[in-house]
Amino acid sequence: MNAALQATLEFLKLYWAPLLCGVAVVAILPLIVGYIVLVERKIMADMQARLGPMRVGPHGLLQPIADALKLLIKEDIIPENADKLVFWLAPVLSVGAGLLSLAGLAMRSSAQLVSYETAAGMALVSALLFTGTLNIKSIVEAQSKEGIWFVLLAPVAFFTYLVASIAETNRAPFDLPEAESELVAGYMTEFSGFRWSLYFLAEYTNMIVVASVATTLFLGGWLRPFASVHELPGFHLMNFLDLLPTLLLVAVAAYCVVRVPKQPTRVQQLFMLAVAGLCFVVGLVLLAPVVVPIAKPFYAGVHGGFWFIFKVSLYIYFFMWLRFTIPRYRFDQLMRLGWHFLIPLSIINVLLVGVALIAGAYFHLHGWGLLLVTTPAAILALLAAFLILALEKQHDARQEQTAASDFYAG
Repeated sequence: MNAALQATLEFLKLYWAPLLCGVAVVAILPLIVGYIVLVERKIMADMQARLGPMRVGPHGLLQPIADALKLLIKEDIIPENADKLVFWLAPVLSVGAGLLSLAGLAMRSSAQLVSYETAAGMALVSALLFTGTLNIKSIVEAQSKEGIWFVLLAPVAFFTYLVASIAETNRAPFDLPEAESELVAGYMTEFSGFRWSLYFLAEYTNMIVVASVATTLFLGGWLRPFASVHELPGFHLMNFLDLLPTLLLVAVAAYCVVRVPKQPTRVQQLFMLAVAGLCFVVGLVLLAPVVVPIAKPFYAGVHGGFWFIFKVSLYIYFFMWLRFTIPRYRFDQLMRLGWHFLIPLSIINVLLVGVALIAGAYFHLHGWGLLLVTTPAAILALLAAFLILALEKQHDARQEQTAASDFYAG
């Protein structure tokens, strides 16, 4: 017994950090996903001039908890002729892949993107050319050292990755596997209860993963805008950005206080005051490393966490915004967009970025100076994109003429 206990303790000493991260991912992520769904429903309702979920809890904030309980106790139905083993494993494998990619600190999913989405893989290659490494910390440090985010040096690669990541996560307007309006619930029609919810957990987990990859490679990771200025001695005007997180949270707190008298019930008024107080406290926590000398060692962790979450949230919000504004593509349109436009554009862009980097090394360009060579590369890539679209349009016109002539000849 003592030997077993000793072996367990030794195991925990070696692997306590990965185990803790795994428990956090499995335990906390479903709750985060539930509230991302609530935010998406609220945004959709706001765009459609309605309130969205409001019944369960103040402002409907307990709706994700109610949804989870409903799905847990809902009748579990298995089709009579289904392969029960595959039926049981399908949702588990789906959500497991998403959780494992997140537990791999996001960048491991780049290998999956290279395997399954050529355009996204080539977009990642364009960004990785600036660093020559897959290490997350090194990629962010390279953007800090150069003093510029890679989205400015490779905007075409970022656009390509953005479109490909939407298709990779099966989000509208590329949600053809789901296609709610045509197929009830797409590939998960036969699933019910908690197994049905696992598919949506996998979808939103993948959204967080692709948003984290985009933030790391293109948007400076946990760096604030003009992060290199913060490390320079003396006072600089751009250092007011250190106060931006606090000002943003104070503005949200003030808005909540202003909205308190307009709430119809006492519980909603108290909730708005609680949110205002929480935002104010978090704002003070973010302000402390900026103004209190003893708290300055915590600046990188506190503000880095804020900026990373903020960027990922904006990326996911863009996903939601597209879902409620753009109609779904047809299958042939999606395939043509990928194979006839995105893949040729991404290949051309990789070549142009490589040439730009060679030119930049020849002229000893660094930081913002790299824009002198990457901007012409981006312009040439855009011209190539317009040329591809023009050729596609001519091809479509010829096909329509051929079809019309065949019709009248018949």
